[in-house]
Amino acid sequence: MNVTELEKRMGLLYRDYKQLVTPSEVPNEFHLFVFLTMISALVGDKIFFNEGNDTVYPNIWTMLVGQSGTSRKSTAFRPSLKILGKIDEVNLLAPSASPEGFYKELEEYEGVGLLRHTELGTLLGSLRKDYMGGFVDFLCEMYDPMSAPLRRRLSKDTTNIDKLAVSWIAATTPDSLNKCGASSRIASGFLPRWNIVFGTPSPTFISYRKRLTGDYFVNFIQKLRQMIPTTAYEIRLGEEALATHEVWYIKHRTRMTKYPNETLDCFGIRILEVVKKYAVLLAYLHNQTTVTKGAMETAIMFGDYFFSTADRLVTTEIAENLFEADCQKILRAIIRYKGKATVRQLMRSTHFKKKDLEERVDTMTARGDVIFKAEGNDCFVRVASENATKSLFGGQK
Repeated sequence: MNVTELEKRMGLLYRDYKQLVTPSEVPNEFHLFVFLTMISALVGDKIFFNEGNDTVYPNIWTMLVGQSGTSRKSTAFRPSLKILGKIDEVNLLAPSASPEGFYKELEEYEGVGLLRHTELGTLLGSLRKDYMGGFVDFLCEMYDPMSAPLRRRLSKDTTNIDKLAVSWIAATTPDSLNKCGASSRIASGFLPRWNIVFGTPSPTFISYRKRLTGDYFVNFIQKLRQMIPTTAYEIRLGEEALATHEVWYIKHRTRMTKYPNETLDCFGIRILEVVKKYAVLLAYLHNQTTVTKGAMETAIMFGDYFFSTADRLVTTEIAENLFEADCQKILRAIIRYKGKATVRQLMRSTHFKKKDLEERVDTMTARGDVIFKAEGNDCFVRVASENATKSLFGGQK
């Protein structure tokens, strides 16, 4: 991705933002997508586009990924929080310690705001627990267009949320993702809703942080306030924009079939809508009520970038743990069949293709977790290792 070229397409407001936050050691990729997430939070539910019967808000979830310290993740999005904190119309949602607290906060702010996490790995770690399954489902719903009002029964009362337009900015390290993000529920459901941004460490060393003060800062806040729509309105996808998206859509889906990967496919499908969200945000930035072909072409560049970062995430950063999670899934399925299952039964239970199943069973056989054996016309997989069984139950058989 040519970040410099994309930055030129953002317009004057982004130029003013860069003037505020630079010089710094923050990667340009971080500056760019933090800015767009900030704009997404600024408009909230005030602009939308229609997709079939759905009203879609351009809420985006941006995850900055980089090593601690050198990648300057927190430095990247801290200025955006200070800026938005000066604008009363924007709700800054605090990370809650419990799902119940989060439901109540969303209800209080009518389902609109910006959520932020300086270390998303902590949340990912908690979401892996079985009892958090319902909360994971809710977070996924929080990103998607609402088909009906949400009702959640709490310990003392019930929350009622009629709409959701929540943007999210978060940071984490590759190691945290590898440790916490590889469960199938998180990797295939929750993570694909995020736009993954890997930062390239800056070659320039800056020994200080720029203070957000003075007339330039005040004027920038004023520009943002003036941009907030007083009433909600639709930004239409123009005919040329839709035609451009359709051509790219076919190429994108064809590319996905060339490199089949169940988890990567989840990211790929989500990116189709992400492109339209960015196109709508770009139209808004340029004071347009219809998405142009140029805005769609820029948004497609974003989509291609996010597919490349998703590919890196799935095939490199969390690949080892994803593979191990698949092995654990197979082991659980065998145990459900009382310790012995046919290949056909395992394919039906795990939804793995035969080639993928065989690859994982081969690994599990080599390390002594299972025994693979032909009996008559069938091939059976048996649990072989008591330790493998114990690993699923925390040492308790």
